[in-house]
Amino acid sequence: MKIKDLKISYGDKVVFDGFDLDIEENKITCIMGKSGCGKTTLLRAICSQVEYGGSIEARPERLSYVFQQPTLIDNIDVYHNLALVLDKDKDKDAKITSALSRMKLQGYEKRYPYGLSGGEKSRVSLARAYCYGADVMLMDEPFKALDVGLKYEIIDDFVKAKQAQNTTVVFVTHDVDEALLVGDRIVVLGAKSQSGDGAKVVFDCSIATDRASRRVGDTRLSEIRQSLFDALLTQS
Repeated sequence: MKIKDLKISYGDKVVFDGFDLDIEENKITCIMGKSGCGKTTLLRAICSQVEYGGSIEARPERLSYVFQQPTLIDNIDVYHNLALVLDKDKDKDAKITSALSRMKLQGYEKRYPYGLSGGEKSRVSLARAYCYGADVMLMDEPFKALDVGLKYEIIDDFVKAKQAQNTTVVFVTHDVDEALLVGDRIVVLGAKSQSGDGAKVVFDCSIATDRASRRVGDTRLSEIRQSLFDALLTQS
């Protein structure tokens, strides 16, 4: 998927002006950068049917989007929130059971979103994205609401699921450890210049280390970690 000459402004604020980015298929590309640099706007541009300036080439029809805030329907239970994306799929029950198990939500099928914690709602949203089985998954800080111990369990499951699926993932995060654990590539967005004429890529690194073997504080990634921190601190 290629983003070419993207142009997006909100009033006087120029977010992107001639922005280009190639996103490799079947890989996880992590997008980082300070708040307001355009990370979420980039996801929306990929997802949106509305034409922005520029083009998105080879954009697939089947996309799923995991938002920062869960987008569940409160007056239907968890099972039916997931079933919404499965339509008449004959394997619906098995897919829902598998997705909830992956998110450590076994037995939650009959519970309603209004009775769930923020972290539980986030996990239901992730389960729904797994059920849909999109070609491209857009993820905007998907693990933000999870406590540390559960977060790394879910990340481990996410990594295993990705190995079994040919899915292109664009993953926005502020968390360096998350990016180093899941990313095949990490891109940092920053200001093009002091004049505020849109964002550009200020750091771009691929990670060859096998994703399934990575751990928090992995010494094999120390050099990348330091370079990533340097790039992020330069933009703060």
